[in-house]
Amino acid sequence: MNSKTHFCRKVCSVMICILLLAQFVPAAVAAPAVPNGQLVFTRQLELTVGERVLLPVGDVDSTIWDVDGDAVQMLVPGELWAVRPGVAHVVAQGSSETSVFTVRVKIPQKDAEPNDEEPLVTYAEGIWSDIDSGCKYCIAVNKQENCVTVYTLDEDGRYTIPVDVMICSTGPDTPLGTFFMGEAKVRWCDLFGDVWGQYISVIDGNILFHSVPYVTDSEDTLRTDYFNLLGTSCSMGCIRLLVEDAYWIYWYCEGGTPIVIYEDDDPGPWERPEAPILGDGCTWDPTDHDERNPWHTGTPELTVQGRIRYAEPYSNPNLLHNVTAVDSGGGDALHLVEVMGYVDTTRDGTYPVTYTFTDIKGRTASASAVYIVEGAD
Repeated sequence: MNSKTHFCRKVCSVMICILLLAQFVPAAVAAPAVPNGQLVFTRQLELTVGERVLLPVGDVDSTIWDVDGDAVQMLVPGELWAVRPGVAHVVAQGSSETSVFTVRVKIPQKDAEPNDEEPLVTYAEGIWSDIDSGCKYCIAVNKQENCVTVYTLDEDGRYTIPVDVMICSTGPDTPLGTFFMGEAKVRWCDLFGDVWGQYISVIDGNILFHSVPYVTDSEDTLRTDYFNLLGTSCSMGCIRLLVEDAYWIYWYCEGGTPIVIYEDDDPGPWERPEAPILGDGCTWDPTDHDERNPWHTGTPELTVQGRIRYAEPYSNPNLLHNVTAVDSGGGDALHLVEVMGYVDTTRDGTYPVTYTFTDIKGRTASASAVYIVEGAD
């Protein structure tokens, strides 16, 4: 390791400690004031991101609502939408009584269920299965295959039940061995290389789980070039993940969780997932739960300029000329467009052509054009 890398890693370690003081414990959300003289009911709610719920109050339409905290949004009077992890207070003030709801929002818990098929017994299975940590999960990182498998305990207290598999990027400096997750959890961290990462979990020292890098500490500044390298060995030693996976480890894997980093040409009990490829102009991770993420509500667009086109006889027309495709995240999707139809420039005629593409969210856009060939006969 050169001196510059060593220095930067020491700086990163100090930064984590500083950020931990401010970010590890979520900021308190103060409950809105309640009018004097009213009967007050306090209720606790636990929701997962994306969940919607109708609050149990009397006359919804005559109730005055007050929401404090950005973990939830009020869609219509009485209906809450959980949009991000955190804590919020909702006050429902009626004519004679007030209900104060404390709402805690987490990301969806991944079910600890075995695969339909019996998991393969690999070289690495024996490394982590008998670790005694007292934690619910064990994380196995296959450095060679750039994938992460999360295991939970079986009835004998061994880590043999696979919960999920994640695509990742390791690097030449990613160490091999068994580690135990640190207590530090940092929402955003300034990383080596003048980039930022979100949902930081400490593996060992300066080796971290975190998202793909960002330009700044803002969710809409994703480095698409780094994102498109997921599944390859390209990190400075940390484990890069999709936001939803870094997010899950951040929330559900406590300090002391065992982490085994190993090398094997077998990815593990399940096939390694493939990361989506993002086009130019996309600045959001498609898996980010943030409600501002255009991938949640965006629609793909396919535009053909000049629906009637003329092709020169005996030419080889570029059927994608003046065709633009934008995916749900706002990125260029021309590479996904399929062209259906054939233009025979050796014969006069009219040739319909259809364009279609489906983006990584499964949403489809289509358009059409007509090519006319004259003068070939």
